[in-house]
Amino acid sequence: MLRFLLLSLCFSLASCRHESSNTSPQEEVFSVEGKSLVQIIAHSSKQLEKASIYEVMGVQQGSPNVAKTETEQLKSTLENNPKQILYLPEVKALSKNSAEIISTFKGVSVSLNALPHMDKATADALVSFSGRALYLHGLQRLDHATVLSLSRFKGEIHTTSTISEQISQTTLRGNGYTAKLIAPGRFSMGCPKEYHKGCADDSRYHEVSMPNAFYMMQSEVTQGLYAKVMNKNPSQFISCGDACPVERVSWYAALRFANALSEQEGLEKCYKITGEDVNWDLGTSCLGWRLPTEAEWEYAARGESDQFTNTNPNGTGFLSGWVGDGVQDSSVEACKNERNGYELCDMAGNVFEWVWDKYSFYDQSPQTDPIMNFGDPANRLLRGGGYGTEQTDFPVFWRVKAPPKTTANNVGFRLCRTIK
Repeated sequence: MLRFLLLSLCFSLASCRHESSNTSPQEEVFSVEGKSLVQIIAHSSKQLEKASIYEVMGVQQGSPNVAKTETEQLKSTLENNPKQILYLPEVKALSKNSAEIISTFKGVSVSLNALPHMDKATADALVSFSGRALYLHGLQRLDHATVLSLSRFKGEIHTTSTISEQISQTTLRGNGYTAKLIAPGRFSMGCPKEYHKGCADDSRYHEVSMPNAFYMMQSEVTQGLYAKVMNKNPSQFISCGDACPVERVSWYAALRFANALSEQEGLEKCYKITGEDVNWDLGTSCLGWRLPTEAEWEYAARGESDQFTNTNPNGTGFLSGWVGDGVQDSSVEACKNERNGYELCDMAGNVFEWVWDKYSFYDQSPQTDPIMNFGDPANRLLRGGGYGTEQTDFPVFWRVKAPPKTTANNVGFRLCRTIK
């Protein structure tokens, strides 16, 4: 009966066929040729009165909306058969609106093999698609932001080896750590005027461009990783275990660890360290492991969101990590709570994290990849809060200055690496 219904639809449209390449021979294929997706959904509303899909690309802005009921029969037909593929062989450009319509079809596969390019907005819309598979064999090399969005699709992606390799590179797995790709972009850094507790003079809102992609460790450096690299563990909470963040690490010790890990992995060492004299001559051009700059840290912590507190939209919980509620009195195992938009753990809570920068007031003019090398020589910066931090309204822009020799049982770090 289901097959008969599909064949009837194909006959009435004179536009269905089986796709022989890139699909299983057992799979039924619903194909719409010669039309863009919105045309498939809107223009055919009379022909497909009982089984229409909105046709996205052909609908101009301001055109009447097609009633959602027009899609129900076709969607039901496709969604009730997990082997169905919505085959769109002539769609060579896909807008965000078109992708959003595709994303309303659940449990099916979609073939867009003629599509040569995709931008981030379209990829963001597609990844909300809860279908079984996407066929994207026409895609060429994509930018980091678009690849990062595609990598979040929960189903299968069938695409070129180039795109597959790019997707695989959004996660870096090392011996004792995982790192996540952070794509280039722009964000507003610091304390916005609407923050109800008011803004400190040193944290004023300003626009920042981040031109480089980089890897950020998914969690704070753990006791197990630190011991593996440095053959020692300075932590107070050793009984917490290897999966807990290393603490009681000074800013200098974090730099030495970064150099040691880079050396073990055959990467260039970013820092020249002689006693307390440290030079980072290459800046963010260095391709070895290093502390993030304050801007990199906040950009990653915001997780592609303009949200400036670490509470979620309904006011409960945290974007990532755990922040003490007056009961917990030690650090906890990494990555046990929510992750942010970049899949980073514990950007709020567990332990404070060293960043590279000297303490300084922000320059409120627009900045590109800022590095604070000329601030207070006596103080570096800690970000992210620790297990003793209050749970309520914990802002992502919160800054704490501390002498670089500081060691405490709520102070640790995570590392990053520039990608060229």
